Amino acid sequence: MSETYDENSSDHEDGFDHTTPLFFLFFMSLVALVLILGRALHHRPKLNSFLSEPAMVLLVGMSFSFIIKAFVPSYAVDNTSDMETTDDVYAAAKHYDEGSDGMADQNKFFDTALSFSGEIFFMALLPPILFQSGYELKRELFFRHIKPIVSFAAVGTTVSGLVTGFMLWGIQEAGWLGVVQLNLLELLTFGALIAATDTVSVLGVLQAKKVDPHLFSLVFGESALNDAVAIVLFRSFSHLVQIGIDDTRTLMGEAALFATEFLLEALGSPALGICFSFLAALVFKHLDFRGKPTLELSLYILIMYIPFILAEICHLSGIVTIFFTGMSARRYIEPNVSEETQRNAAVIFKLVAFLAETCIFLDLGLSVFGFSGSFHWQFVIFSFVAALVGRAASIYPISFLFNLSLKETVTEPLLPAPSSPGSLLQDSEAELTSNDQSSTAVINNMDAIYEPDLIALAGRQYDDDCSSEASSSSSTVSSYSSKSNGMGKFGKKKRRRRKTPEKRQDKVIPLKFMHVLWFAGLRGAVAYACARDFPDLYGNNDEVVAATMFIVLVTIILMGGFCEPLLHLLGIRMDVNDEEYMKEWRLRRSLKGAFHYYEERYVFNVVVKGTDKNARSDDGMEMMGGSQKGGEAALQSEQQYELTDADGNLRSVGTNSTSSHSNDGSTPPYSAPTSAPKPIPESLDLPPMA
Repeated sequence: MSETYDENSSDHEDGFDHTTPLFFLFFMSLVALVLILGRALHHRPKLNSFLSEPAMVLLVGMSFSFIIKAFVPSYAVDNTSDMETTDDVYAAAKHYDEGSDGMADQNKFFDTALSFSGEIFFMALLPPILFQSGYELKRELFFRHIKPIVSFAAVGTTVSGLVTGFMLWGIQEAGWLGVVQLNLLELLTFGALIAATDTVSVLGVLQAKKVDPHLFSLVFGESALNDAVAIVLFRSFSHLVQIGIDDTRTLMGEAALFATEFLLEALGSPALGICFSFLAALVFKHLDFRGKPTLELSLYILIMYIPFILAEICHLSGIVTIFFTGMSARRYIEPNVSEETQRNAAVIFKLVAFLAETCIFLDLGLSVFGFSGSFHWQFVIFSFVAALVGRAASIYPISFLFNLSLKETVTEPLLPAPSSPGSLLQDSEAELTSNDQSSTAVINNMDAIYEPDLIALAGRQYDDDCSSEASSSSSTVSSYSSKSNGMGKFGKKKRRRRKTPEKRQDKVIPLKFMHVLWFAGLRGAVAYACARDFPDLYGNNDEVVAATMFIVLVTIILMGGFCEPLLHLLGIRMDVNDEEYMKEWRLRRSLKGAFHYYEERYVFNVVVKGTDKNARSDDGMEMMGGSQKGGEAALQSEQQYELTDADGNLRSVGTNSTSSHSNDGSTPPYSAPTSAPKPIPESLDLPPMA
C-alpha cells in the first residue's frame, strides 16, 4: 500500500503541471512590457494621436499570438484536431508517451495563453472598471442627460440589433453572403451581440482625450447601460435559436419573457446598486474605524466586487449594478470614511481599473491567432457594414426626436422689413450707446447693496439693461417703420414657432455630437465574449466568432485611432480640465426639483454622518454660493460677481473687495472693481443658466 502511494507520489512530482505558473509569468511579463511601451507612447504625441493605448496593447497581444502560432512547432503538433488520419493522432500520442511530458505542459500552456476566458473577463476584470467609471463620473451631467442616455441604451440598442439582423438576412436572401447560411434567428442573435458597445474601449479612447464633459457623459453613459440591454437581447434570441419557433404563441411568449427580463434588469439592477451603497454608508456611519485605516480601506475596496456578484446571483445585470454602485459610493459612502481612506481608495480604484483594462485588451489580442476557424470574407465585410448601419439607425433618429421634444411653442412679434436699413442701424446704435452710458452711471452711483448674492445682483442689473436696450431698440424700429412703411406701432403682428428654451440649451445634442456617438460605438470584449457563447446548433459558431473578432479589431484599432482626427475635424473640445469645468458649471446650475429635495432631506441626511441642512457638499465638493443669513457673509472681501451677454453666455467675472460694514456700522456704497474683470477662459463654453 505504501509502495503504491510512494509510486503515485513520485509520478505526481515528475509530472507536475507547470502550466499555471508559466502562464502567469508570461502574462505578467507582457503586462510589464505594455506599461513600458505605454510610457513611450505618451512621449510621442503624433503617434499617440492616431494610435490609442488600448490599440497598442491589442497589437502587442496580437504580435505574440502570431509568434506562438507561427514559430512554435510543438504547438502545431499538439493541435490534433487538425490531423486528418488516425495514424497522425497515434504518432502524436506515441511521441508524448516516449518522454515528452514537458512538451505536453508546453502545449497546454500555449493553449491557455491563446484562449479568451469570458468568465474571468466578466467576474474579475470588468467590475473594477465599471465601478471606477461610475465613481469618477460627473453625477450632475449624467442625470442632466439621463433621458437621451436611457433612450440610446434601451431603444437604440434594440433598434441596432434588429436593423443589423434584418439587413444581413436581406443580403443573404440576395445571395451575397457566399457559402455562409444562417437563419433569421441566428442573424438576429448576431445583431444583438454586435450591438454591444464596449465600455472599456470607449473609456480608453475618450477619457485619454479629455473631451467635452457633456459629450463624454452621453457616450459613456450610453455605453455602460448598452451592454446590459445587448446581453439580455442576446440571451433571448439565443434561447429562440435553441428551442426554435413552432407557432406565433412561442414567439409572443419569448417577447413577453424578454420584456420582463428587461424591466427587471432596468429597474432592479440600479436599485440593487443604490441600496447596497445605502447599507454600506450606514455601516461606515455607525462603525468607528479611527486608528484602523487598514481595516476601513479594506472594507471599502470590497465594494468593487460584492454588488456585481450579488446581481449575477439574482439574475440581474452586474454591469448596471456596479456602475450605479460606483456613483452612489461617491455620494453616500465617501463622506463617511476618513480623508486618508478617501485618498488611498481613489488611487487603488484607479490603479485596479487601469490594470484590468490592460489585461482585457492583452488577453483579447492573444486570442486572435488562437482562433482555429476560417474567415468567410463576404460575411465578415457585410457584417461590419450592417453593424455600422444599425448603429446609425439607433443614434440619429433618437437624437433628432429628443431635440424636438425640448422645443416649446412661443409667440414672437413679427419684425417688418425696413425700407432703409442704414438709417435704422444708425438710430439703433445711438440708442444703445446712450443706454450703455446710463446703465454704467447707475452701477457706479449705487448707494447700498442689500442682496447677499452679488452674482444674482449683477445678473438682474444686466437683465434690466438688456430690457431697456430691447425696449429702446423696439421703439426705434416702431418709430421708423411707422414713418417709412405706414404700418403703425410695431408689435401688433405676431408669429408662433417652436423654439428650445434657454434653460434647456445645454441638453440639445448637436449634429457633431451625433457623429461622435455613432463613430465611438467601438466593439470590444463584451461582444467577443458573447460571440464565444453563440449557439452552435447549426454549426455557425466559427463564422460568428470570426466576424466579431474582425469588427472588434477594426473598431478599436482603426476607428479608435481616427477618433482624435474626427474630434478635431468636428471642432469638439479636448484637453478639458474637468474640475475647472464643473466648478464653473456649478456656478450657473444646481440640481433642483422634488426628487433632489427628498433625496437630500430623507436619504443623504440619514446615511451620511455630520450633515448640516444649511451647508452640504455635492460629491465631496462645496456648493458655490453665499450664506443666506442676513446677507452679511455674502459681502466679505474678494466676492465674485458675473456678467452675462444678451445670449446668456458668461462674459466676465470681477471681484469686490468691500466688507459688509464700515467703521460707523453703516453699509458702505457699492463700488465697481478697480481692476479689469478677469475673462472666463474660452475653453469653458458653458450652457446658459436656467
